[in-house]
Amino acid sequence: MIRLSIFLIAVSSLNALGQNTNFSKDFGLDDFLNSLAASQQTAPHSLSGGSSVASTPANNLAYGFDWEVVEEQHVGGDLDGMMTLRLYFTMANPLDFLSVVGGYDESPFVLQSTSSPAWFNEPLLGQSFAHTGTATEQIGINPMFFVSYPDLQFDSWLTIGSQDISEIPGIDHVWGEVSPVESLGTLPGSDFAINDPIGGGIFAVFPGVGAADQHLAFGGEDLKVLVGQFTTFGQLSGQALVQVFANGDQSQEFRGVFEIPPSPVFGCTDQEACNFSSFATSDSGSCLYVDAIGICGGSCETDADDDGICDDDDACIGAYDACGVCNGPGPIYGCGCEDIPSGVCDCDGSILDVLGVCGG
Repeated sequence: MIRLSIFLIAVSSLNALGQNTNFSKDFGLDDFLNSLAASQQTAPHSLSGGSSVASTPANNLAYGFDWEVVEEQHVGGDLDGMMTLRLYFTMANPLDFLSVVGGYDESPFVLQSTSSPAWFNEPLLGQSFAHTGTATEQIGINPMFFVSYPDLQFDSWLTIGSQDISEIPGIDHVWGEVSPVESLGTLPGSDFAINDPIGGGIFAVFPGVGAADQHLAFGGEDLKVLVGQFTTFGQLSGQALVQVFANGDQSQEFRGVFEIPPSPVFGCTDQEACNFSSFATSDSGSCLYVDAIGICGGSCETDADDDGICDDDDACIGAYDACGVCNGPGPIYGCGCEDIPSGVCDCDGSILDVLGVCGG
C-alpha cells in the first residue's frame, strides 16, 4: 500500500526533476506517486529498511514547531475575545529547506483545538491555504480584499513560507482519503487528522539554493518557516511529519515527526487574583484583585469601618450614633441628642409659669 514515505520520495524526485503536479479523477495520487517513484533519478530511500534518510538530524534540537502571537486578543466584531497565532517550523541553518508538512496512518498530521469551532474561517473568502497555484493562476489570501473584508487577514490556513498570494512559494498539496481542506476554508473550523494509509500533505518545490533570498521555504536569517495561521478561542496542539533538505542539499534530506506544542493561552496566571485562569499558560498582565470593598478589579484601597463604602466616598468613616452624628457620643444631652432649647423648660417646649412651674 502506498504510504506518505513514498510521497516524500516522490516530492524529492519532483524537486530533482523540476516537475509540477496536475491531479484529476483519471490521474490520482497512487498513479502520481508511482510515476514519480519510477522516474526518480537520485531519490532518497524509504523510511523503512536500510534507509539512508536521517529520521532525525544530528542537531535535532534546533528543529521544531513553535507559535508566535499575532493578536493577543481581538476586541469587538466577530473575532471578539479570540487570539490569532502563527505556527512556524524552526531551522538550524539559513539554507535549510522545508519541503513537506504532512502525515499518514503511522505518523499522523494532527491539529486540534480545545474550542468549538476549532478556529475562525472567514465565511466568504476564507482559504485553506495561504497561496497555491501557478504563475498564471494564484489562489489564496489576497491582501486586496482586506479593506472590504478586514477579518480575512486573520483567516486560518496552512502554508509553507508564504502568507498570501504576493509571496513565494505557492505551495502544492496532495491528499489521500483524508484532507484538512474542509477543516479550513469557509466552514466553521474543525480538528483534523491526516491518518489514512495513503496520507498526504503540503509541499514546496525545491527551487535550488540560488533562490534562497526570495523563497520563503528556506530557513533564512530568522531560521524559521511559516506553516500556518489560526484565529481561535482555544488552545491548539498536534503533530506533523516534515521533510527538510539540510543546507539546501537534497542528498542531505531528513524526515521526522515533530510535536506541535500547545499554543499559548493568555490570561491571568496568579492564583491570588480574582480572575485567575487555570487554562492560561502565559500571563497577559490582566490579573485583577479584590479591592477593599470586595469588588474584583475595583480601585478602592481602604474601607476602615468595613461598611462596604470606600473611604474615599464614605461620608462617615466609623459609625453614626443614635442621633445621626458620625462617631458621635449618642443621646447624652437634656433632650437626648440636643440640649433643652433656650427659653423653654423641657423638651416639649414648655415654659415656666408665674409660679415657676414648668408647663404650669
